[in-house]
Amino acid sequence: SAFKMTTDTLLYSPNKNKYSFAGPTELIRDSTLLYCSLGTYSADSTLLELYGGAKMIAPNQYIETDSLYYFLNSDDGTLHGNAMVADSAEGFVLSSDFIDYKKSPVYVDAYKPVFYEQSLDNDTIYAKGDSLKIRSELDSSKIVHLFGSTSFFSSDFQGISPNFLFREATEELALYPSPTMWSGNSEFGADSTALKLEADELDSLFMVKDVTITTTTKDSLFYDQTTGTKLKGNFIDNTLKSVRIDGNAQALLHNVSEDGNIEGSNTSSCSWMKIQFQEEALERIKMARDVEALYTPIKSAVPEWLPGCQPAFELRPNKSSLTSPFTSSREQL
Repeated sequence: SAFKMTTDTLLYSPNKNKYSFAGPTELIRDSTLLYCSLGTYSADSTLLELYGGAKMIAPNQYIETDSLYYFLNSDDGTLHGNAMVADSAEGFVLSSDFIDYKKSPVYVDAYKPVFYEQSLDNDTIYAKGDSLKIRSELDSSKIVHLFGSTSFFSSDFQGISPNFLFREATEELALYPSPTMWSGNSEFGADSTALKLEADELDSLFMVKDVTITTTTKDSLFYDQTTGTKLKGNFIDNTLKSVRIDGNAQALLHNVSEDGNIEGSNTSSCSWMKIQFQEEALERIKMARDVEALYTPIKSAVPEWLPGCQPAFELRPNKSSLTSPFTSSREQL
């Protein structure tokens, strides 16, 4: 279709049906607006090559980058340097140094580092990784795979993992291998983990092999600890309320006096246990089958540890560390 162009300098090559332009340039094609400082447009292939800072604004779409190679007819191209894609139809914002992007069906490859934001009904997941792939499935839902030292943040759950794999169709987030996660005052570890969402809200948590939970006590010096083979947790209003641990479940719990001092510890083992949380703290534990327990008065200020339970709260991601340093004017979207 026809387009309107405003620029300082324009050259047209009729044999190639190609336009070259220099200086502040604005192009309007249907409902798409483009801005750049230098570029070319090949009318037959609808290929735009834009340099010196390029912006593209279209319905449900905003693109900004140093250099842009984009086919208007097929809505796909590559972004080079300080690249950003905001796709409100798919609910994501993506920033990276290089992005290969197709609007529909959505297809993305992005490389090092990659900042990703996914909108949910009442929250936003912020994530970062070395590389990212987004693919469409047959039902038009998408699969998002971040890999290579990935980390993520939501208001109620945070984590680090070599792989972050989200399947939109089933609302499942898989983290593997050996992810570490945090919620409230607790740190969680396992060989692999899956978070299940329901209507864009956290619904359940599944962890398999070498499961550990470490929770800070009221005095913040000692830690309540539990281990087992597998775990299933349940959320209410995006807050973790209870977990069940099965398979050689063990616990190291502390008695805390009313003034906040640790009085003693309980070491126990059983076939399975159920833990309930209240206001981010461990509230109640139920143990069943083959229960063994030992109470020991506290004689040392040095914490004891169950295998694998020494925490790393200093690695907990925060929102600011997962927000792209690249700023844009995408409020125009």
